Amino acid sequence: MLKEIEKNLEKANFRVTGAVTGSEGLSLIKKKKFDAIVLDVSLSDMDGWKICEEIKKPGDLSSIPLIILYLATERDKQEFHRLELEYTLDRPDDFSKLVEILRKLFPEKETLEKHEIALMIVEDDKVILDIVSSLFNLEGYKVYSALNPYRALDILKEVNFKVDLIVSDLMMPKMDGITFFLKLQENNQTKNIPFIMLTSRDQFEDIKAAYDIGIKDYLSKPFDPMDLLRKVEEILTIKQKRYYRGYESDV
Repeated sequence: MLKEIEKNLEKANFRVTGAVTGSEGLSLIKKKKFDAIVLDVSLSDMDGWKICEEIKKPGDLSSIPLIILYLATERDKQEFHRLELEYTLDRPDDFSKLVEILRKLFPEKETLEKHEIALMIVEDDKVILDIVSSLFNLEGYKVYSALNPYRALDILKEVNFKVDLIVSDLMMPKMDGITFFLKLQENNQTKNIPFIMLTSRDQFEDIKAAYDIGIKDYLSKPFDPMDLLRKVEEILTIKQKRYYRGYESDV
């Protein structure tokens, strides 16, 4: 059932972190701030309603929307009302209804203005970095620039991961673009950020390696900055049909 839930929510562009036991789920909830929690109260290792009580205690967790999956037994109904919960789905159910609940909680936002869109440029050649950064600044975007992926990762933390698209060079010293991308994939807050790789024309093996790990968008050097601008705007247009970063909620 967990796989079915994950499939439906990820298809709807929600970021999902799954747990197969109550203890694992409770540990995750306490470590990371989620936007919503979907909880099956029929757990193998502990009473799901005890977890509900823990979440609903006064504190940081109590404000997180809690969606309960239950069998609608008499006890389930009593506990649901006792804890003053609002959202429930009977098990088994059509999990597309779960998507409907979450979309009501996190409605789609209208198209962002350019000054609300944050881009990150990672390039070890300062001349190229300055040219590309200046271009996007002139277009009205918010731009973060970094001469290496280590600085880029620091900036991401500083801005609370609120970046809408990353443009990164492939060949950089100490950490290359592929390693940088893989680092982003390790973090739920960065793994869904659109990523454009800048490559050299003769790096066919590197382009294939990038494609194999999930980098679908690239531009070969030397490139016309306007081509990069068009590619960025094309990707952002697609993204605006989904949930923007504030609405790509962690469930």
